[in-house]
Amino acid sequence: MIQAHEAMVNVTYNGQNFELPDPVNYTAGDADVKGWISEAIRTGSIRGVAADPNVDLINFVVDRFDAPADPAPGQRAHNLIQIRPKTAYGAQDDLYDRTLADGDVFGWKKRFRADLIAMEDAIVVEALNTAAKEDELDTPS
Repeated sequence: MIQAHEAMVNVTYNGQNFELPDPVNYTAGDADVKGWISEAIRTGSIRGVAADPNVDLINFVVDRFDAPADPAPGQRAHNLIQIRPKTAYGAQDDLYDRTLADGDVFGWKKRFRADLIAMEDAIVVEALNTAAKEDELDTPS
């Protein structure tokens, strides 16, 4: 039975989702929780999760969910700590590459950067046009 001061830990890492087998202190700091998870992944002590000696959870998000006051049957009845990457599903960036209809592959970051550059270009053009109009108004005839 999980105590009121404890929580189960759910982890999404490298496209996999798993839970630590034992509850942890719910008020433990994020660094402590990340350390426990890192050690479990590094050593391969989680069944079904390949060991990764280079595990790095620095940029992972730690979410905490209180136990519901009156859980319905089948609903989680304990505190939950969830560790997840900032990217969806724990996938690495290269897994986000999408194949377009014509078969070309573009990374989402490249498309995003291209969109930002296009927006910046539009802002610069607008600023230059505005400055040119202001110059025309300031020029005596």
